[in-house]
Amino acid sequence: MIFYNQVKREFTQASWKRGQIYFREERVRDVRLTGNTISAKVQGTDEAAYETAIVMARGTIFNSDCSCPAHRLYESHCKHVAALTIWMLERGSLLRSGVGDEDDGVADLDHFLVLRDVDKAAVDVRLRGLIRTNVQLRRGRFMLRKDGTGGIVEGRDESGREFSIPITAPEAIALREHTVREEEKAQPVELLKADPVAFVRGIFLNKALNAITVEPAARYYDPVSHEAQVETLNHLVRQSEFRTWRTQGGLYLKFTSDVVPVLGSLEAGKIIYQGPAALENLAKLLSSEYRSHIVFHRALDVEIDPKPLKLVSLSIGKKTDKSRALTFEFKNHSAAFTSDELARLAEQGLLSSQYVWKDNKLYKFETSLNQLNRFANRSGVVSPETETKKLAAPDGFATLDDDSAHPLHPLAAYRLSLELGVENFNVDPDWTEFHEWRKNFEKKKTPPLPEVDYVFGLRDYQANGLSWLWSLYHRGLSALLADDMGLGKTHQVLALLTSVYTKKSLRPKHPTLVVAPTSVVAAWSQKLQKYDTQLKWHIFHGKARTLREDVDLVLTTYGILQKEEVLRSREWHMVILDEAQAIKNSSTISARASRSLKAKYRCAMTGTPVENQSTDLWSIMEFLLPGYLGSLPRFKRLYGSGREAPSPYQAEALKRLVSPFLLRRTKAQVLKELPEKTEEIIDCQLTPAQKKAYRAWLASSEADEVRKSLEGAGKVDYASILALLTRLKQVCDHPRLPDLTSGKVKKITALDPLESGKWEVLEELISEALGSELKVVVFTQYLGMIDLIANAMKEKGVGYTELRGDTSDRAERLNKFATDPDCRVFICSLLAGGLGIDLTSASVCIHVDRWWNPAKENQATDRLHRIGQTRGVQVFKLQTPGTIEDRIAAIIESKVALSGTLIEESPVGLKSFSRKELLDLLTDPVE
Repeated sequence: MIFYNQVKREFTQASWKRGQIYFREERVRDVRLTGNTISAKVQGTDEAAYETAIVMARGTIFNSDCSCPAHRLYESHCKHVAALTIWMLERGSLLRSGVGDEDDGVADLDHFLVLRDVDKAAVDVRLRGLIRTNVQLRRGRFMLRKDGTGGIVEGRDESGREFSIPITAPEAIALREHTVREEEKAQPVELLKADPVAFVRGIFLNKALNAITVEPAARYYDPVSHEAQVETLNHLVRQSEFRTWRTQGGLYLKFTSDVVPVLGSLEAGKIIYQGPAALENLAKLLSSEYRSHIVFHRALDVEIDPKPLKLVSLSIGKKTDKSRALTFEFKNHSAAFTSDELARLAEQGLLSSQYVWKDNKLYKFETSLNQLNRFANRSGVVSPETETKKLAAPDGFATLDDDSAHPLHPLAAYRLSLELGVENFNVDPDWTEFHEWRKNFEKKKTPPLPEVDYVFGLRDYQANGLSWLWSLYHRGLSALLADDMGLGKTHQVLALLTSVYTKKSLRPKHPTLVVAPTSVVAAWSQKLQKYDTQLKWHIFHGKARTLREDVDLVLTTYGILQKEEVLRSREWHMVILDEAQAIKNSSTISARASRSLKAKYRCAMTGTPVENQSTDLWSIMEFLLPGYLGSLPRFKRLYGSGREAPSPYQAEALKRLVSPFLLRRTKAQVLKELPEKTEEIIDCQLTPAQKKAYRAWLASSEADEVRKSLEGAGKVDYASILALLTRLKQVCDHPRLPDLTSGKVKKITALDPLESGKWEVLEELISEALGSELKVVVFTQYLGMIDLIANAMKEKGVGYTELRGDTSDRAERLNKFATDPDCRVFICSLLAGGLGIDLTSASVCIHVDRWWNPAKENQATDRLHRIGQTRGVQVFKLQTPGTIEDRIAAIIESKVALSGTLIEESPVGLKSFSRKELLDLLTDPVE
C-alpha cells in the first residue's frame, strides 16, 4: 500500500515539481517491476537517459538510486526519482494489468496500491472487498496495510469515539444478484480518442450517468478489490440503487463514489456514453488534463468552438431584501449568451459550469460559472448546492449579499468587476452611493500640480510617479508605490508632500506621519536636511520623545508605533509606511498598529510588496484600503496562501485587482543609463578546523533534539532549528565564531583569520579593488566578522568605517565613506545596511555570508547599484560548497518564485522549508 502524501513528503518541493513536469512530458520510459523495485529510464534536460530505481516498503520509498550527478551530490531523492514515483502513483495500474512489453517481468503489485482521500461515509462494511489489517481512519482518510486474508477497519468518528468493522476474506463474499430494472437509455454520445495508443486514466462520472460502452472491449480493473480482471468488458450499466455496475455478461461490479471500474488499464479506440447528463460528463472529461485525448466522433457532426466565451458585461441589479442579482453576457467571435438564455439552456440540461451546448456546438466559458459565484460570494466559496442545483433555475445565478447587517460597499462591487476582468460593468441607478463613489473614483480631471520648485529635481519617470500619486490623492484613494529599489521612491513622496504643504490653498489641517525602520528614518532625516523642501519636520524617537504640533511631518519607527498610543489616537492627514514589507504578516503588532492609524490618505512604499507569499500583499493592501481584497480567508481561497505560486488565472485576477492602486517600475525599464551589475558566487573550501567544528555541531545534543523535532509529527521547534543552523552558518565564516558570539571567546584577537576558508579570498578581493582605486563595501550578518575584518583593516593601515544595528552616528559614518577619499572600505551588517542608505561611492560589493532571504541580499547590493552610481558594480558572494550555505542557496533558487505572476521575486524564509529540506541541511559537508 502506498500513501500518496507520505511519499510526496519524501521529496523536496523543487524535486517533486520537476518530477511532475518530467512525468507530464512523458520522460519516464521502459518501466519495469521486479519484486519491490521499480526501475525505468528517465530522460533529463540534457537528453541523457538516466537509470532510475525506487524500492518500496511500508507504504513509502525505502531507497532510491539514479545515475544522474545530482543524486550522488545531494542526500535526497532527485527529480528523476520523483518522476518515476509520480508515474508509479498515477499509472501503477498499468503494471497491475500487465499492459506493456511482454518481457517486463510484471509481478503482483497489490501491496503497491495508491490510496487517495476517501469520504468517511465510505468506510463501512462495504469495504469487505479489501483484504487488509490495521485500517485506520484519520480525518477522512484511511490507511491500509496488507497482512493476511482477513482484516478489520478501525478508526474514530467525528465525536472521537473509536469503532471497528470486521472484514472477511474475498472468497467468502458473494455479491448478491439483483433483478435490476433497465434504465431508460438516452441517445448515445460518442467520443473518439485522438491518440489510439494513449491510455485513458480513469473515468470519473456524476450520478446522472447510466451506462458506458467501450469499443473495442478491454480488460478492466476493479477499484474495490484492487485486482486486474482477466475478463474483458464492453458494456456497463450503472445500478445506482445497489451501487454496482452490471456488465453485458451479467457480472456485478461494485463501485465506490463515482468511479467506473476501468481505471488506468483501459486502451480503447472508442468510448460511448449513454445517459441524460451527457454534457456535464463531457465537461468533466474535456476540462481534465487529459482532454487532448478525447474528441468528438465525426459522424455526430458536433463541433467544439476553439475560442472560449469571454465575460463581456456584468450588471448589478436592484436591491431586494438581502441581496442584489447579477446578470451578465458571455461572448466570442461567433456566439453570445446572456444570463437569461443560459438559464433556459440550463433547464434543458445543456449547461454546465464550464460548458454550454447550443445547435450541435459546444462552447467553453473562459470564466466558469462556479468561478463567477466564488468571486461574488463574500466567503469565496461555492457550495455543492450552488454548483449543481442553482444552475438550472432562472434566478439561480450569482447574487451579491447586501443587507443591513452587512451592507455591500461600492469598493467591493468594483472589486468584483476587476477580479472578473469584465469589459462592461453596470450598476442599477437605485444604488446612488455606488454611482457617487464611482464618479469620484473614475474622474479624469484633477487639479494641476502646484508650481513648486522641487530642489532635489525629478527624473521623467519620477515626475510621472508624482502625477500618479497626486491623482490618487485628490480622489481620496491610497497608493502603493512599489518601484524597484534605488529608483527614488522617497523623492517622489517628498515631492507630493511639498506640493501639499507648501501651498496655503492646499495646506491640510493635520500633519503627516512617516513610519519606517530606524535606518530609513535616518535616510529621511538626511534628505530633509540636505534639501530645502520648506517642510517643518520632527523625529519622534528616543527616550525623551515628545510629539510636536507645529510641524508638517513626523518621522518615527515601527517599534515606536507599537508602543505609543498617542500616534494611534490622533488624526493624521497622511500616513506613509516606508519599507512597508515590515507589515507583511497581518497578525503582527506592527501590522495591527498601522491599520489602527487615523488618516485621510495612506501610502505604502516598498520595493518588495510580495516577499514570501501572496498574503504579504493582502496585509499591505488591508492597511491601504481596508476590506478591498476581502477577508483574509476569502483571499486565501481565491488567490492561494502558501509558498506555491498562484495559477495564471489567479495571478491575472490579482493583478487587475491591485493595478489601480499600485505603481511599479524596474531599473531595466527606466534607467537605461545605470551601469552594469555583475554577480559572481565564489566557492571557498572549509579548512580542517572548520570541518572539525562543523561536524562537532552536527553531532551535538542540540542537533539531536532538532532532528527529533523534525522527524516527529508534532510542532516544529523553529527557534531551536534557527539557533543550530545559525551556528553552522557561523562556522562557515570562521570555526570559532560561535564561541565568540556566545562569550566563550572574549577577544577578537584570539581568532586566527586564516582558519577561515573565506579569508584569503576576501583579502584578495579587497586588495585587488583597492589597487584599482575602487571603494569596497563588505556585508556580513555577524558582528564578530565585522570585528575580525575591521581588525585586519586596522593592522594593514586601510581606512575604513563600519555600520551596525546599534550605531548611533550612522549619518556621520555614511558621509565619511561618501566624501573621504582615504576611507576605502565600508564594513556593514547586512540588515543595518540593507535599507535606506546610499553607498554609491563604492563599486565593489562583497557578501561574506549568504542570507536566508535573497531579497535582503539584493536590497543590500542595491545600496551601491542605484541612482548616482557611475561605475559598473561588481558583486561577489562567498559560499562554502557542501555545507548549509550551499544547500540553502540551492533550495532557495529552486523554490517557486512569484516573479512574473504577481509583482516581485519571492524569497524564502526558514518556515517555507519542508521538514525533509531542513533535515537535509543537517548532513556532513561534502569532502
